[in-house]
Amino acid sequence: MDGSGDHRDSQPGERAGTLEREVYLAALHREGLAFGELVSGADLTTPVPSCPGWTLADLVAHLTEVDVFWGRVVHERIANPNDIQTLPRAQDEELVDAYWAGLDRLELDLRSTPDDTPVWTWSDQPADHTAAFVVRRMAHESAIHRWDAATALGRTDPIDAVLASDGIDEFLVHFQSGSVIDGDPSVHVHCTDVAGEWLLTPHGEDYAVSREHAKGTIALRGPASDLLLVLWGRRDVAGPSGSGAVELLGPTEAAARFLARFART
Repeated sequence: MDGSGDHRDSQPGERAGTLEREVYLAALHREGLAFGELVSGADLTTPVPSCPGWTLADLVAHLTEVDVFWGRVVHERIANPNDIQTLPRAQDEELVDAYWAGLDRLELDLRSTPDDTPVWTWSDQPADHTAAFVVRRMAHESAIHRWDAATALGRTDPIDAVLASDGIDEFLVHFQSGSVIDGDPSVHVHCTDVAGEWLLTPHGEDYAVSREHAKGTIALRGPASDLLLVLWGRRDVAGPSGSGAVELLGPTEAAARFLARFART
């Protein structure tokens, strides 16, 4: 879930994210630690329902690979991702140890690197080619996959609401995929427990994202954690008369077209 594509409304030089650096670093530490504790001693053959076809072993290997990749990008000031050779996946009995080592190195590299340090990222915005982008991305990567692991093990711990609201912002701006077509809806996304509202309107081949309260063709409303999980394909949306934490106002088919436009892993 390291992402591809970028569609944002920021100006050149704008700081990545809506939260402060220390909030992202604290979230990465908290969520990374929780993930490691969940999988340590767990049966790694356990299926992960939110990642169809994956077991916990696959999830651990994936997050380890992502941690190591971005740690090296920052530590080595990588300008071309092709310069990084992917290491072979650890044996199952070594997966958790490899995860802890990758997380420790990532945290060390991020904490010791100023936010404005130039590094490669997949963003198409020059302002996002910095370590700050990686700090934010890895806080959210860890949070979503911690939720995946917890759910696989029968727990339902939500993602911190403030972090989740920022995760919605990151998702809507950076994870658009495909092209807008005639008839695609405008969309209002609204957190009901913390600050966070967005309006997405078709603009050329993409959705333009603005952070405002405005009426759209459809609306998605709910607690920030649940909204983020819906956007990442981890939960379903309820219609006006249905049950569920996230409420859909407007045509179901239009909402499905909108949600299908985002890249997910």
